Amino acid sequence: MRDGLFSKVSHKFLFGILLAMVLSTLSAEPTPSVRYLMQTPLSAFDYGLYRLEQRFDIPDRIYMPVNRPGRMAAVANYDHSRDRILIAANVFVSTTAMASDDARAICRFAVADARFYGGIDPVSGTRLPSEIRSLAMFFESPSTPRSDQPTNFENELLSIVDFRVAVYSSHPRTGQVRKHVECAAPLLGTEIRFVD
Repeated sequence: MRDGLFSKVSHKFLFGILLAMVLSTLSAEPTPSVRYLMQTPLSAFDYGLYRLEQRFDIPDRIYMPVNRPGRMAAVANYDHSRDRILIAANVFVSTTAMASDDARAICRFAVADARFYGGIDPVSGTRLPSEIRSLAMFFESPSTPRSDQPTNFENELLSIVDFRVAVYSSHPRTGQVRKHVECAAPLLGTEIRFVD
C-alpha cells in the first residue's frame, strides 16, 4: 500500500518537475506595441521633461503665509503648436480654511520658488549668475557633454518654459479638497496671471 502511494506521489512530483522544466524554456514574445516601445530611443528632451516632473513633485513642504504643511505634484509637457514647455503643478495645503489672499500668496511663493530653482531671480525676472545652474541642466547628459550644443542653449530653453500652479486646500481630518486659485507665469520675467 505504501509503495503504491509513494509511486503515485513520486509520479506527480516527477511530472511537476518535468512540466516546470518545459515551461521554463518557453518564453513569451513581446507584443508589437512593446517591441515598438523597446525600439524607440529616449531623447534628452523626453528625459529632461521627466526630470522636471520629478523635481517639482515635492511631498513635504511648509507653505507661507499659512505656515501649513503641503505637497506639490507636477507634470511637464511640451506644446508643439506653441513651442513651449509647460510645468503644471498642483499644491495641496493641509488646512481647514484658506483666505483668497493666502491662496494667491502661495501661488506667488510657488512661482518664485520655481523661478529661483530655474536659475531666474524671482525679483528681477532675469538670469542669475552663470555659476547657479538652471532648469536647462535637466536636459543635459551628465555623462556625455556634447560639443554640438547651441551656443545660446540655456537661455533659449529657459525662454520657452511656462509654470502653472493650482492651489488647493486639503482638510486635515476629512481629506476634502477645494480649489482656491490658479496662476500662470513664464519662467523668465516677473509676470504672474491669476485665474480665480
